[in-house]
Amino acid sequence: PVLMLLAPVIPTVLSIAIGLLPEPKVEAMFLASAAGAAYGGKVKVSLKMWTGLNIPLFLSSLAVFCGTIIFFYRHRVRALQERIIGGWSLNILYLRVIGSIDRLSFLFTRLQTGRLRLYLIIILTGTLLLLAGFDGILPALRLFEITGPGLDLEGEMIILRLLALLVTAGAALVCVVLRSDFHAILAFAASGLGVAVLLALEPAPDVALVQIVVDILTLVILVLALSRLPRRLRKQAQAIPLNAGRLRRLRDILIAGSFGVFVMLLSLAALVSRPRFSALTPFFEAKAESVLASRSIVGAIIIDFRGMDTLIEIAVFSIAGLGIYTLLQYASKKHRNLEFLCLEYNPFYEGPLKTMGVGGIKSSPFIRGLALISLPLAMVIGICHILYGHDQPGDGFTAGVIISIGVGFWYVVFGYEQTRQRLWWLRASTFIASGILIAVVSGVIAAFVTGNFFSNVDFGYRIGLPLPERVHLSTSLFFEIAICLSVLGSVTHMLNTLGRPEDCEE
Repeated sequence: PVLMLLAPVIPTVLSIAIGLLPEPKVEAMFLASAAGAAYGGKVKVSLKMWTGLNIPLFLSSLAVFCGTIIFFYRHRVRALQERIIGGWSLNILYLRVIGSIDRLSFLFTRLQTGRLRLYLIIILTGTLLLLAGFDGILPALRLFEITGPGLDLEGEMIILRLLALLVTAGAALVCVVLRSDFHAILAFAASGLGVAVLLALEPAPDVALVQIVVDILTLVILVLALSRLPRRLRKQAQAIPLNAGRLRRLRDILIAGSFGVFVMLLSLAALVSRPRFSALTPFFEAKAESVLASRSIVGAIIIDFRGMDTLIEIAVFSIAGLGIYTLLQYASKKHRNLEFLCLEYNPFYEGPLKTMGVGGIKSSPFIRGLALISLPLAMVIGICHILYGHDQPGDGFTAGVIISIGVGFWYVVFGYEQTRQRLWWLRASTFIASGILIAVVSGVIAAFVTGNFFSNVDFGYRIGLPLPERVHLSTSLFFEIAICLSVLGSVTHMLNTLGRPEDCEE
């Protein structure tokens, strides 16, 4: 066919044209740099048609000669091939391989039983085998000398870190042992807060702040999700370990314990063997404030130096929120839990509303008062994080999570109907789309002004706009707003889906 002939003809004609024309130096330098990066040294690249008698010319001539001979005697070659391999061919081999993959895939799909316990056994066991097979923990086996903490500030910090570790591990153990779902969720949150304390003592205030707000938001989402799970299924899941035999319990203990030990040793190996010198740290320290006017190195990395990574991360976070909404909506329709979507309420609706918190329990006036105060306060804190994220711990992500915590508190206290009625401006998909659009537009504007996508452009400084100290009307500020909107929209989708009662009516 003509199209199959064009496939080799087009690059052939282009290569001849490039070879006959004067050598393009820019393309030659580009190809030389790419080849040098792969080879590990300098590589000379020539785009001339004739470079003399050499080995590449000989190999090319040999390939063309052998190909021509095989083409003219292709019938004899095929007959010889039939005598050697019989009825086999690459097509038959391909079909056999594809058939084997299909049968193997069917075998693996039989493992999709819907049982979380089986999935965890396979995942943890596979991870253990990979770590053992690749000698992932050998560096950790070379333990260093351990000495007791001294009676100074450093010794006190070591003691505080040990206490934070004990709280984290103890809360995690309690989370497994407790029979009550709600109490187990509280223990899980306590374990996360213990990790936040440990990060604050490192010190890593930015990471500790993110850990705290995400841990609290996770607590709210888990409580709402718990209210959506049928009590019968919860009791059935709790009864599985009690009805299991001793061998099954011993198997679970061995797998979980081995995985925990492996992760501990792997973390120890990373801490002990990592180099103390960093080539990037001096660069970020020198450029964060002088180039970007940012006193927060972490904020400068997230927003400016690694802006494209952050854009991808908020896109993934947004897709997660949309995915939770889509999956739960589809499941609710399939099982006829919800007859109506009832996502948006008329802000001017004056009919009666149910003021029932999570689980249909009416909350006290004191708790409702706290909820009414907490959301405006969360918004003020979020705005401060956006405005001053370049000078202190906090950024658009923590701002979005903090505001989402205030909204989630409303769902827990007031229930779905009154929350959607009063907070009618919470348009999840609009927030997500606006956030992604603002991030892309700010990057495009920076590319037009400076030539680099996601570079910092301070518009307030350029036009002489009077602003409070350390507040900059820049592309970084717009990016912080974009992150906040995307996170708030994603979490709103989660809260709208998990906080909806089963008897919702439009």
